This record gives sequence, structure tokens and C-alpha cells, in this order.
Amino acid sequence: MTLWTGNAPVFARRQTALRHADTLLNLILEDGAADRINAKMVQSEVRKAELERQLADAEEPPPLLHPEMATFYREKVAALHEALQDE
Repeated sequence: MTLWTGNAPVFARRQTALRHADTLLNLILEDGAADRINAKMVQSEVRKAELERQLADAEEPPPLLHPEMATFYREKVAALHEALQDE
């Protein structure tokens, strides 16, 4: 699974859901209030699945730089170089 910058909040919420599931599992194993904990755990698993679906369906965001930015930069540097050579 790839993490794109635009999906960082979804990824962080997914990580939180995983931590909550682990915490709830530990409480169940330590003889906590099993019915309430089980209900919360099911809710957490549903949320985790929803976030994983969002990550799987997410499209990669467009590049942050224009595709021709390197060409533009190269031209500007060449013009600067030429101007400095003329002096």
C-alpha cells in the first residue's frame, strides 16, 4: 500500500483505529467488560475497513511541480549564464 501525501490524514486515522483495536483486544484478554469491549472492537474494525477502502480507492495526487518546470529552470539558468558571460 502506497502512502501519498494527500492521504496522510486517512493513513493517520487508520493507524489510530489499529491502535484502538489492539488496546481493546488487550482489555478483553485481561478480563475486561467483554460485551462493551466487543461492541467497541467491532465498531473499530468497521472503521478500519472503511479507512483501508478509502486508501485503496485513492488516486495519486497530481505532481507538486509543473512537468515543464525543469525545462523552464534550465532555460533561466542558461539565460543567466549567457548574461554573465556578456559582462
